[in-house]
Amino acid sequence: EGGVVGVDMEWQPTFGCISTQRVALIQLAALDQVFLLDLCVAGFCQHPGTVSFIRSLFSDRSIIKLGYGMSGDIKCLLATWQQLLEEPLKMEGVLDLLKIHPKIQRQKINRPQNGPKEVLVGEGSSEKGLSLLVQQVLKKPLDKTEQMSNWEKRPMRISQIRYAVADACCLLEVYSVLSSNPDQFGLPSDLRSIMSRQSEKRGGKKKNEEKSCDKEECQGAQRVSPPRSDREKGLLCGEKPSEDAPPLPPQHLRVVCDNMLQGLGRYLRCLGVDVIMLENTDDHRVAAKLAQAEGRFILTCGQPYQTLRSQVGEGRCLSLDCAEKARDQAAQVLRHFNVQLKHCDIFSRCQVRKLTLFLNVFIK
Repeated sequence: EGGVVGVDMEWQPTFGCISTQRVALIQLAALDQVFLLDLCVAGFCQHPGTVSFIRSLFSDRSIIKLGYGMSGDIKCLLATWQQLLEEPLKMEGVLDLLKIHPKIQRQKINRPQNGPKEVLVGEGSSEKGLSLLVQQVLKKPLDKTEQMSNWEKRPMRISQIRYAVADACCLLEVYSVLSSNPDQFGLPSDLRSIMSRQSEKRGGKKKNEEKSCDKEECQGAQRVSPPRSDREKGLLCGEKPSEDAPPLPPQHLRVVCDNMLQGLGRYLRCLGVDVIMLENTDDHRVAAKLAQAEGRFILTCGQPYQTLRSQVGEGRCLSLDCAEKARDQAAQVLRHFNVQLKHCDIFSRCQVRKLTLFLNVFIK
Protein backbone atom coordinates (compact mmCIF):
# COMPACT_ATOMS: atom_id res chain seq x y z
CA GLU A 1 0.00 0.00 0.00
CA GLY A 2 1.07 3.59 -0.55
CA GLY A 3 3.96 4.73 -2.68
CA VAL A 4 4.34 6.41 -6.03
CA VAL A 5 3.82 4.81 -9.44
CA GLY A 6 4.77 6.24 -12.82
CA VAL A 7 2.05 5.46 -15.37
CA ASP A 8 2.38 5.62 -19.14
CA MET A 9 0.64 3.94 -22.05
CA GLU A 10 1.39 3.16 -25.67
CA TRP A 11 -0.98 2.50 -28.54
CA GLN A 12 -0.88 1.89 -32.25
CA PRO A 13 -0.49 5.14 -34.26
CA THR A 14 -3.67 5.89 -36.20
CA PHE A 15 -3.65 5.63 -39.96
CA GLY A 16 -6.20 6.98 -42.40
CA CYS A 17 -9.56 7.57 -40.71
CA ILE A 18 -9.34 5.06 -37.86
CA SER A 19 -11.44 6.58 -35.11
CA THR A 20 -10.32 4.60 -32.07
CA GLN A 21 -7.06 4.07 -30.24
CA ARG A 22 -6.87 1.02 -28.02
CA VAL A 23 -4.08 0.76 -25.49
CA ALA A 24 -1.48 -1.84 -26.46
CA LEU A 25 0.91 -1.49 -23.52
CA ILE A 26 0.68 -0.05 -20.01
CA GLN A 27 3.90 0.82 -18.17
CA LEU A 28 3.96 1.00 -14.38
CA ALA A 29 7.19 2.16 -12.74
CA ALA A 30 7.63 1.67 -8.99
CA LEU A 31 10.90 2.11 -7.10
CA ASP A 32 13.50 0.02 -8.96
CA GLN A 33 11.02 -2.04 -10.96
CA VAL A 34 8.98 -1.44 -14.09
CA PHE A 35 6.01 -3.62 -15.00
CA LEU A 36 4.85 -3.83 -18.62
CA LEU A 37 1.23 -4.91 -19.02
CA ASP A 38 1.00 -6.31 -22.54
CA LEU A 39 -2.64 -5.95 -23.56
CA CYS A 40 -1.92 -7.62 -26.90
CA VAL A 41 -1.39 -11.00 -25.24
CA ALA A 42 -4.33 -13.23 -26.09
CA GLY A 43 -6.93 -13.21 -23.33
CA PHE A 44 -5.03 -10.86 -21.02
CA CYS A 45 -6.82 -7.64 -21.95
CA GLN A 46 -10.33 -8.98 -21.32
CA HIS A 47 -9.43 -11.09 -18.31
CA PRO A 48 -11.61 -9.94 -15.38
CA GLY A 49 -8.54 -9.66 -13.19
CA THR A 50 -6.91 -7.16 -15.54
CA VAL A 51 -9.87 -4.78 -15.55
CA SER A 52 -10.24 -5.21 -11.79
CA PHE A 53 -6.59 -4.32 -11.27
CA ILE A 54 -6.92 -1.13 -13.35
CA ARG A 55 -9.96 -0.08 -11.32
CA SER A 56 -8.20 -0.82 -8.05
CA LEU A 57 -5.04 1.04 -9.03
CA PHE A 58 -6.70 4.25 -10.18
CA SER A 59 -9.19 4.36 -7.30
CA ASP A 60 -6.59 3.84 -4.54
CA ARG A 61 -5.86 7.29 -3.14
CA SER A 62 -2.94 5.95 -1.07
CA ILE A 63 -0.99 5.34 -4.29
CA ILE A 64 0.14 8.42 -6.20
CA LYS A 65 -0.24 7.82 -9.92
CA LEU A 66 2.15 10.01 -11.90
CA GLY A 67 1.53 10.76 -15.55
CA TYR A 68 1.92 13.43 -18.20
CA GLY A 69 -1.21 14.43 -20.10
CA MET A 70 -3.23 11.64 -18.53
CA SER A 71 -6.56 12.80 -19.92
CA GLY A 72 -5.58 11.34 -23.29
CA ASP A 73 -4.42 8.09 -21.73
CA ILE A 74 -7.65 7.71 -19.79
CA LYS A 75 -9.76 8.29 -22.89
CA CYS A 76 -7.90 5.50 -24.64
CA LEU A 77 -8.43 3.25 -21.63
CA LEU A 78 -12.15 3.83 -22.13
CA ALA A 79 -11.79 2.77 -25.75
CA THR A 80 -10.04 -0.40 -24.62
CA TRP A 81 -12.49 -1.49 -21.93
CA GLN A 82 -16.20 -0.97 -22.47
CA GLN A 83 -16.68 -1.88 -18.81
CA LEU A 84 -15.06 1.41 -17.83
CA LEU A 85 -17.80 3.24 -19.71
CA GLU A 86 -20.65 1.24 -18.27
CA GLU A 87 -19.30 1.68 -14.74
CA PRO A 88 -17.19 4.90 -14.80
CA LEU A 89 -13.59 4.62 -13.67
CA LYS A 90 -13.00 6.30 -10.31
CA MET A 91 -9.89 8.47 -10.26
CA GLU A 92 -8.10 9.07 -6.96
CA GLY A 93 -4.51 9.98 -6.20
CA VAL A 94 -3.65 11.02 -9.76
CA LEU A 95 -0.99 13.68 -10.27
CA ASP A 96 -0.74 14.92 -13.86
CA LEU A 97 2.69 16.53 -14.23
CA LEU A 98 1.44 18.32 -17.32
CA LYS A 99 -0.76 20.50 -15.11
CA ILE A 100 2.23 21.76 -13.10
CA HIS A 101 4.59 22.07 -16.08
CA PRO A 102 3.50 25.69 -16.75
CA LYS A 103 4.41 26.64 -13.17
CA ILE A 104 7.87 25.20 -13.66
CA GLN A 105 8.33 27.07 -16.91
CA ARG A 106 7.28 30.40 -15.46
CA GLN A 107 9.36 30.10 -12.32
CA LYS A 108 12.19 32.63 -12.15
CA ILE A 109 12.55 33.11 -8.39
CA ASN A 110 15.90 32.13 -6.86
CA ARG A 111 17.50 31.54 -10.24
CA PRO A 112 20.95 33.08 -10.62
CA GLN A 113 21.31 35.66 -13.33
CA ASN A 114 23.98 33.60 -15.03
CA GLY A 115 21.88 30.45 -14.70
CA PRO A 116 19.99 28.65 -17.45
CA LYS A 117 17.54 30.75 -19.42
CA GLU A 118 13.86 29.96 -19.00
CA VAL A 119 12.62 27.91 -21.92
CA LEU A 120 8.97 27.88 -22.95
CA VAL A 121 7.21 25.26 -25.03
CA GLY A 122 7.66 26.05 -28.70
CA GLU A 123 10.17 28.80 -28.03
CA GLY A 124 13.84 28.11 -28.70
CA SER A 125 13.67 24.37 -28.02
CA SER A 126 13.07 21.32 -30.16
CA GLU A 127 11.83 19.41 -27.13
CA LYS A 128 8.10 19.34 -26.39
CA GLY A 129 5.79 17.98 -23.73
CA LEU A 130 7.31 15.33 -21.45
CA SER A 131 10.63 15.56 -23.29
CA LEU A 132 10.87 19.24 -22.42
CA LEU A 133 9.92 18.63 -18.78
CA VAL A 134 12.65 15.99 -18.47
CA GLN A 135 15.15 18.32 -20.10
CA GLN A 136 14.25 21.18 -17.75
CA VAL A 137 14.11 19.20 -14.51
CA LEU A 138 16.59 16.36 -15.00
CA LYS A 139 18.91 18.19 -17.42
CA LYS A 140 19.02 15.21 -19.75
CA PRO A 141 17.27 14.26 -22.99
CA LEU A 142 14.44 11.77 -23.35
CA ASP A 143 14.74 9.61 -26.45
CA LYS A 144 11.39 9.55 -28.31
CA THR A 145 12.63 7.58 -31.33
CA GLU A 146 10.23 4.69 -30.80
CA GLN A 147 7.16 6.84 -30.17
CA MET A 148 5.73 6.21 -33.64
CA SER A 149 6.57 2.51 -33.78
CA ASN A 150 4.07 -0.32 -34.16
CA TRP A 151 3.06 -1.05 -30.57
CA GLU A 152 0.76 -3.91 -31.50
CA LYS A 153 3.41 -5.98 -33.29
CA ARG A 154 4.84 -8.84 -31.28
CA PRO A 155 7.45 -9.58 -30.17
CA MET A 156 8.46 -6.05 -29.25
CA ARG A 157 11.97 -4.93 -30.12
CA ILE A 158 14.51 -4.32 -27.37
CA SER A 159 14.54 -0.64 -28.35
CA GLN A 160 10.76 -0.47 -27.83
CA ILE A 161 11.03 -2.04 -24.40
CA ARG A 162 13.77 0.39 -23.41
CA TYR A 163 11.68 3.30 -24.63
CA ALA A 164 8.61 2.10 -22.72
CA VAL A 165 10.62 1.66 -19.52
CA ALA A 166 12.30 5.06 -19.84
CA ASP A 167 8.99 6.86 -20.39
CA ALA A 168 7.60 5.51 -17.12
CA CYS A 169 10.80 5.76 -15.06
CA CYS A 170 11.42 9.40 -15.96
CA LEU A 171 8.13 10.32 -14.28
CA LEU A 172 9.44 9.02 -10.96
CA GLU A 173 12.75 10.81 -11.44
CA VAL A 174 11.03 14.12 -12.18
CA TYR A 175 8.74 13.72 -9.18
CA SER A 176 11.71 12.96 -6.93
CA VAL A 177 13.54 16.13 -7.97
CA LEU A 178 10.42 18.30 -7.69
CA SER A 179 9.60 16.89 -4.26
CA SER A 180 13.11 17.40 -2.90
CA ASN A 181 13.23 21.09 -3.83
CA PRO A 182 9.74 22.38 -4.68
CA ASP A 183 10.59 26.04 -3.99
CA GLN A 184 13.11 26.04 -6.83
CA PHE A 185 10.33 25.18 -9.25
CA GLY A 186 7.66 27.44 -7.77
CA LEU A 187 5.64 24.54 -6.36
CA PRO A 188 4.01 24.04 -2.94
CA SER A 189 5.97 22.09 -0.36
CA ASP A 190 3.46 19.26 -0.51
CA LEU A 191 2.83 18.18 -4.09
CA ARG A 192 -0.13 16.14 -2.86
CA SER A 193 -2.03 19.41 -2.49
CA ILE A 194 -1.80 19.87 -6.26
CA MET A 195 -3.10 16.36 -6.69
CA SER A 196 -6.08 17.19 -4.47
CA ARG A 197 -6.96 20.27 -6.52
CA GLN A 198 -6.79 18.25 -9.72
CA SER A 199 -9.20 15.69 -8.23
CA GLU A 200 -11.60 18.45 -7.21
CA LYS A 201 -11.64 19.85 -10.73
CA ARG A 202 -12.39 16.42 -12.16
CA GLY A 203 -15.13 15.90 -9.60
CA GLY A 204 -16.76 19.18 -10.56
CA LYS A 205 -17.54 18.05 -14.08
CA LYS A 206 -21.10 17.24 -15.00
CA LYS A 207 -21.95 13.56 -14.85
CA ASN A 208 -23.33 13.51 -18.35
CA GLU A 209 -20.00 14.82 -19.65
CA GLU A 210 -18.17 12.02 -17.88
CA LYS A 211 -20.45 9.40 -19.38
CA SER A 212 -20.14 10.87 -22.85
CA CYS A 213 -16.58 9.58 -23.23
CA ASP A 214 -16.76 6.81 -25.79
CA LYS A 215 -14.44 5.12 -28.27
CA GLU A 216 -14.64 7.86 -30.86
CA GLU A 217 -13.27 10.38 -28.36
CA CYS A 218 -9.90 8.62 -28.45
CA GLN A 219 -9.25 9.93 -31.96
CA GLY A 220 -6.72 12.64 -31.41
CA ALA A 221 -6.94 12.31 -27.66
CA GLN A 222 -5.77 15.66 -26.42
CA ARG A 223 -2.79 15.75 -24.11
CA VAL A 224 -2.34 19.28 -23.06
CA SER A 225 0.37 21.90 -23.17
CA PRO A 226 0.61 25.11 -21.16
CA PRO A 227 -2.16 27.45 -22.33
CA ARG A 228 -1.05 30.78 -23.73
CA SER A 229 -4.04 32.56 -22.30
CA ASP A 230 -6.98 31.95 -20.01
CA ARG A 231 -9.18 31.83 -23.09
CA GLU A 232 -7.30 28.79 -24.38
CA LYS A 233 -7.04 27.04 -21.01
CA GLY A 234 -10.15 24.91 -21.29
CA LEU A 235 -9.63 23.61 -24.80
CA LEU A 236 -5.99 22.75 -24.18
CA CYS A 237 -7.06 20.58 -21.28
CA GLY A 238 -8.91 18.40 -23.77
CA GLU A 239 -12.26 19.40 -22.33
CA LYS A 240 -15.30 21.07 -23.79
CA PRO A 241 -15.23 24.82 -23.19
CA SER A 242 -17.12 25.93 -20.13
CA GLU A 243 -20.55 27.35 -20.85
CA ASP A 244 -19.69 30.50 -18.89
CA ALA A 245 -16.27 30.90 -20.53
CA PRO A 246 -15.92 33.93 -22.82
CA PRO A 247 -16.55 32.91 -26.44
CA LEU A 248 -13.71 33.24 -28.90
CA PRO A 249 -14.22 35.56 -31.90
CA PRO A 250 -13.22 33.81 -35.15
CA GLN A 251 -10.56 36.46 -35.83
CA HIS A 252 -8.75 35.37 -32.67
CA LEU A 253 -8.46 31.76 -33.80
CA ARG A 254 -5.22 31.24 -35.74
CA VAL A 255 -4.77 27.91 -37.48
CA VAL A 256 -2.73 26.23 -40.19
CA CYS A 257 -4.57 23.65 -42.31
CA ASP A 258 -2.74 20.62 -43.63
CA ASN A 259 -2.94 20.20 -47.41
CA MET A 260 -5.47 17.39 -46.94
CA LEU A 261 -7.93 19.88 -45.43
CA GLN A 262 -7.87 22.71 -47.95
CA GLY A 263 -11.66 22.62 -48.22
CA LEU A 264 -11.91 23.11 -44.47
CA GLY A 265 -9.39 25.94 -44.65
CA ARG A 266 -11.42 27.82 -47.25
CA TYR A 267 -14.58 27.31 -45.23
CA LEU A 268 -13.03 28.63 -42.02
CA ARG A 269 -11.48 31.58 -43.85
CA CYS A 270 -14.92 32.57 -45.12
CA LEU A 271 -16.11 32.57 -41.52
CA GLY A 272 -13.41 34.99 -40.43
CA VAL A 273 -10.86 32.56 -38.98
CA ASP A 274 -7.18 33.42 -39.49
CA VAL A 275 -6.16 30.50 -41.72
CA ILE A 276 -2.96 29.50 -43.49
CA MET A 277 -3.33 26.58 -45.91
CA LEU A 278 -0.48 24.40 -47.11
CA GLU A 279 0.04 23.98 -50.82
CA ASN A 280 -0.34 20.53 -52.38
CA THR A 281 3.43 20.23 -52.75
CA ASP A 282 4.23 21.29 -49.17
CA ASP A 283 5.60 18.76 -46.73
CA HIS A 284 3.54 18.23 -43.58
CA ARG A 285 6.47 19.56 -41.54
CA VAL A 286 5.77 23.01 -42.97
CA ALA A 287 2.64 23.07 -40.82
CA ALA A 288 4.72 22.45 -37.71
CA LYS A 289 7.13 25.25 -38.57
CA LEU A 290 4.30 27.72 -39.16
CA ALA A 291 2.57 26.69 -35.94
CA GLN A 292 5.74 27.18 -33.91
CA ALA A 293 6.69 30.46 -35.53
CA GLU A 294 3.25 32.09 -35.37
CA GLY A 295 1.58 30.36 -32.43
CA ARG A 296 -1.04 28.63 -34.59
CA PHE A 297 -3.01 25.46 -34.00
CA ILE A 298 -2.60 22.70 -36.59
CA LEU A 299 -5.65 21.13 -38.21
CA THR A 300 -4.88 17.80 -39.85
CA CYS A 301 -6.23 14.28 -40.32
CA GLY A 302 -5.04 10.72 -40.62
CA GLN A 303 -1.45 9.55 -40.28
CA PRO A 304 0.30 12.98 -40.16
CA TYR A 305 -1.43 13.78 -36.86
CA GLN A 306 0.94 11.66 -34.79
CA THR A 307 4.05 13.15 -36.37
CA LEU A 308 2.81 16.74 -36.19
CA ARG A 309 1.65 16.36 -32.59
CA SER A 310 5.13 15.26 -31.52
CA GLN A 311 6.71 18.24 -33.31
CA VAL A 312 4.57 21.08 -31.98
CA GLY A 313 3.77 19.88 -28.50
CA GLU A 314 0.72 18.41 -26.90
CA GLY A 315 -2.60 20.17 -27.34
CA ARG A 316 -1.53 22.26 -30.33
CA CYS A 317 -2.73 19.83 -33.01
CA LEU A 318 -6.34 18.82 -33.71
CA SER A 319 -7.15 15.67 -35.70
CA LEU A 320 -10.32 15.65 -37.78
CA ASP A 321 -12.21 12.95 -39.64
CA CYS A 322 -11.03 13.20 -43.24
CA ALA A 323 -14.17 11.40 -44.42
CA GLU A 324 -16.42 14.25 -43.28
CA LYS A 325 -17.49 17.17 -45.42
CA ALA A 326 -15.75 20.51 -44.95
CA ARG A 327 -18.91 21.97 -43.42
CA ASP A 328 -19.04 19.27 -40.74
CA GLN A 329 -15.31 19.60 -40.08
CA ALA A 330 -15.72 23.35 -39.65
CA ALA A 331 -18.57 22.79 -37.20
CA GLN A 332 -16.33 20.54 -35.12
CA VAL A 333 -13.51 23.10 -35.11
CA LEU A 334 -15.80 25.94 -34.03
CA ARG A 335 -17.31 23.89 -31.23
CA HIS A 336 -13.91 22.68 -30.06
CA PHE A 337 -12.50 26.19 -29.79
CA ASN A 338 -15.76 27.73 -28.54
CA VAL A 339 -15.94 30.17 -31.46
CA GLN A 340 -18.99 32.43 -31.63
CA LEU A 341 -19.95 33.62 -35.10
CA LYS A 342 -21.71 36.81 -36.15
CA HIS A 343 -23.02 37.82 -39.55
CA CYS A 344 -20.34 40.48 -39.82
CA ASP A 345 -17.68 37.75 -39.68
CA ILE A 346 -18.59 36.47 -43.12
CA PHE A 347 -16.15 37.63 -45.78
CA SER A 348 -17.69 39.35 -48.80
CA ARG A 349 -16.03 36.88 -51.18
CA CYS A 350 -17.99 33.97 -49.65
CA GLN A 351 -21.02 32.44 -51.24
CA VAL A 352 -23.30 33.29 -48.34
CA ARG A 353 -26.09 31.13 -49.71
CA LYS A 354 -24.02 28.01 -49.07
CA LEU A 355 -23.31 29.12 -45.53
CA THR A 356 -26.87 29.95 -44.52
CA LEU A 357 -27.67 26.54 -43.06
CA PHE A 358 -24.33 26.45 -41.29
CA LEU A 359 -24.80 29.87 -39.73
CA ASN A 360 -28.26 29.03 -38.47
CA VAL A 361 -26.61 26.50 -36.19
CA PHE A 362 -23.93 28.77 -34.75
CA ILE A 363 -25.44 32.26 -34.76
CA LYS A 364 -28.06 33.03 -32.19
